[in-house]
Amino acid sequence: MRITLSNPTCSTLKSVDITQQKSANMTHGAYAGVTDPIPDQAILEIVQIRQGTTIYTQGTDYKLQSNSVAWTGGSEPAPGSSYEVTYRNRVKTTAKDVTEDGFTVSNAVPGTLVLVDYTWKMPRYDLIALDSQGQVQRIQGPAHAWNPSIPSASAGQMSLALIKQTWKKTEKPQVVSTGIQAVSMNELQTMKSMIADLYDLMAEERLKNDANASDPAAEKGIFVDPFLDDDLRDLGTEQSAAIVDQCLQLPIAVDVVETGKEETPWTLPYELEPVVSQTLRTGSMNVNPYQAFDPLPANIKMVLDTDRWTETITNWTSGTTSRFVSSSSDVIPQSATTTGTLLSSTSEEAEYLRPLTQRFRVEGFKPDEALSVTFDGLIVEPQPISE
Repeated sequence: MRITLSNPTCSTLKSVDITQQKSANMTHGAYAGVTDPIPDQAILEIVQIRQGTTIYTQGTDYKLQSNSVAWTGGSEPAPGSSYEVTYRNRVKTTAKDVTEDGFTVSNAVPGTLVLVDYTWKMPRYDLIALDSQGQVQRIQGPAHAWNPSIPSASAGQMSLALIKQTWKKTEKPQVVSTGIQAVSMNELQTMKSMIADLYDLMAEERLKNDANASDPAAEKGIFVDPFLDDDLRDLGTEQSAAIVDQCLQLPIAVDVVETGKEETPWTLPYELEPVVSQTLRTGSMNVNPYQAFDPLPANIKMVLDTDRWTETITNWTSGTTSRFVSSSSDVIPQSATTTGTLLSSTSEEAEYLRPLTQRFRVEGFKPDEALSVTFDGLIVEPQPISE
């Protein structure tokens, strides 16, 4: 079988230890219960003991004890007779076809452990440097199994290249140039001009930001509102118009209506249509002809057991109007955007809850049956309703 090494840069293969299976003919001792030594060392297990057509049972007839067959008082061969023993033991062997990533062994039991003692080459980085005397030197870095570190040049040395050694015959060493490259004067002048242009653009942008921050709306006695948001509107005067997509327009009054108080859900008008129907039958029979069953339990439904509401307080009508108005492409450019900034946010628990009528629906009782309904310790007077 072919064995592949976990570290595929084998340098020297020292030894290989495999598990082999052998059969040997042995002679039973001179008396019953004697221990017969197996003619091998490092016995791992006994596979089978047989004499002719008789196969002995391990644990009942015999057991492995110190590289010997110890008979335990069950069935055993007659004293002085011969029998065949099949066993497995550890043995050192010679590998064949040894390469940097594996080798081949013979007579090994498939699926068993193979112990290999070998040396292998770990990856490393080497640095090529030039010293002050003009001599090229090779600085070897520390080798590591998976993460070798890169060496550094000492004082008085200039780094030229970095070599990654993997020691694989199928891969060449990787060479990366680390030397200093000269830049032409034309490239330096171009870089200098680009840096100067960048500083000019930054200075102009700072002047624009400073002018907008100090005097965004008034310039030479003229008030200008670009209608981006409601920041430039007069807070002391009631504003009846709305700003939507940089347009000043009439507002749309909106009333918040709470949903979920009805017993039946709100849906659009619809008509029921049969999807699956069964119009034929072969016969019928009563499942419970004597009507023998316990009374069905009552059904109690709480129409609304929690109260959820939302209160919206706004000084401007722009927020609600924008939900119902879409921007016009012939008035507002497509690149116009509106941004908002949250200045502050507070939250607090309500001191009092608003009064709310709690309703219940009780079904399954007889018309004249006396009921006693309580909710949170309070007595509730039920009132009959007609369907």
